[in-house]
Amino acid sequence: MKFKIDNLQYCNWTREVFEINREAGLDAVHVTIVYHEDFNELGDQIKKWEKLFKDNSDLVFLGKDYKDIEKANNEKKNGYFFWFSKLLANRG
Repeated sequence: MKFKIDNLQYCNWTREVFEINREAGLDAVHVTIVYHEDFNELGDQIKKWEKLFKDNSDLVFLGKDYKDIEKANNEKKNGYFFWFSKLLANRG
């Protein structure tokens, strides 16, 4: 089976963006949730994403491993996988 995955996306996530990704037939989206933010801001972003997942559960869910890509395809949803750019390199 072939899957559609969009990589390293960084934007202002909204239901409209989730709908666009679903209409595009994506199965998974690899999301950069922090870029220049510090460790404390990471916590804020995680809380924001928890609300986005809850409010848009008909379209999206948090992907945790490769099996969730097939799950997303089967459920006609998008699995979102997190990436943390520069966060660990800037600690300390």
